[in-house]
This record gives sequence, C-alpha cells and structure tokens, in this order.
Amino acid sequence: MLFGTQRVNDGHLEIGGCDTIELAKEFGTPLFIMDEALIRQNCRDYLKSFQSRYENSSVAFAGKAFLTMAMCRIVDQEGLYLDVASQGELFTALKAGFPVERL
Repeated sequence: MLFGTQRVNDGHLEIGGCDTIELAKEFGTPLFIMDEALIRQNCRDYLKSFQSRYENSSVAFAGKAFLTMAMCRIVDQEGLYLDVASQGELFTALKAGFPVERL
C-alpha cells in the first residue's frame, strides 16, 4: 500500500520523486524520509475535519511526535498550533520562528 507521493519506479520506492535507493547511497542508513506533501495534506484534512464540525476549533501538532525546525515551519504554514512539552521543543519552535501565540 502506497501513501502520498510514494510510488514504485523500476522496482525502486520513490517518495516525493526521490529514489530511496539513491538517498540511502548518498546519506546512509538508517534514513528517515518524510513525505512533505502527505504531511501537509494530513494537516489540512485534520483541520478541515474538526472545523467542519466545530467552527472555532484549533488543532495542535504534538511536538514530541517529531520536531525539527522544518516540521515547525510546515505546522505553522498549515495553520496548526504546536504543543511543546519541553525546553528543547520550545527552543526548536522559537528558533524556527513559530508564532508564540500558537504555542
């Protein structure tokens, strides 16, 4: 079962148009590959689902699940709040320029 931008091309798994075999050669393994398009779509779907039922609702991404500056920026751009539970998570969010009013 493939999700988001995943597809099989010449027997190789691609994510976001990137050949995972080539990524492993370049960066080594283990390697975590995130599908930005799928993450963004999931953020939109989740927010839309809540707001269609509860007009004034907000959705927060739990930073403890996976937090990098890039993820903070995606969460911000998609209009979600960010739940931070540690000083390190707060530091990352602030360093990424995440709006304090949505922390």
